[in-house]
Amino acid sequence: MASGTSCPGPGPRTGAAPHSAETLVFVSSDGPVAEVMVHHRNVIRAARDSGVARSGALSGRDADPSSPFCHAVSYGYTEQPR
Repeated sequence: MASGTSCPGPGPRTGAAPHSAETLVFVSSDGPVAEVMVHHRNVIRAARDSGVARSGALSGRDADPSSPFCHAVSYGYTEQPR
């Protein structure tokens, strides 16, 4: 995202995404998994709503929503097709 933009919060508003971007690549933040999952969802939604054609995220090992490892759950959730 452009310098000076804020990370979308967990509320219903997704925040602003750059309208001139064709591709978005984001790196997950660290923190409580539930909050990270909300941030991922908001980034994906903001990119989609602003017309970004492609998006990608730096993933983690063994991304799987059913994993016992908390961060694998958040990556797995993020990587599910929408």
